Amino acid sequence: MESDPVGRFHVARQPDGRPIAVSVWRVTTEDHAVADAVGGLYGGVPQLLDTGDEHVLEVLTRRDHIPVLLGRGAVSLRMVMRGAGEAFHVCDGTRFLEPMGARGSLCGCPASLADRKAAAQAGRGPTPEVRVGFRLADLPELGVFSLVSTSWEFAAELPVLAAALDTAAVPVGGVLR
Repeated sequence: MESDPVGRFHVARQPDGRPIAVSVWRVTTEDHAVADAVGGLYGGVPQLLDTGDEHVLEVLTRRDHIPVLLGRGAVSLRMVMRGAGEAFHVCDGTRFLEPMGARGSLCGCPASLADRKAAAQAGRGPTPEVRVGFRLADLPELGVFSLVSTSWEFAAELPVLAAALDTAAVPVGGVLR
């Protein structure tokens, strides 16, 4: 996945800092052309968000499903535990990814995803952060978009999806729902 996506897909909005689920895809971007293209493809009017110094546009689409193209390396999983506004435990489930001083050392997380979930629910372990990079099937030249999910179910299915993408010779079509 490219390091700087042209936009991000979201399943919620945060008016007044409180997350509220939406029934259609919400897309954010800093690029007016990307916002206009997404609105033209999937409905919705780009709106400027008040985020302080950044100029972020939001498009609340009219679609609950979006056809996408996924390639090799499009999905990744890291386990993250946050506190005091920052991540202090970031691992792949076995070894630390961050901080750099601990990178590669054993993290101490349980081996199974079910045990990791139990530890996280008890406040003693990290939660999943699944990252997906994809292109819009209807306009792939627009660039790579991203989606971040904290779903345990998605994390459980990720190895199968990653293996299928790694063996595919061309980008694989899928649908965000």
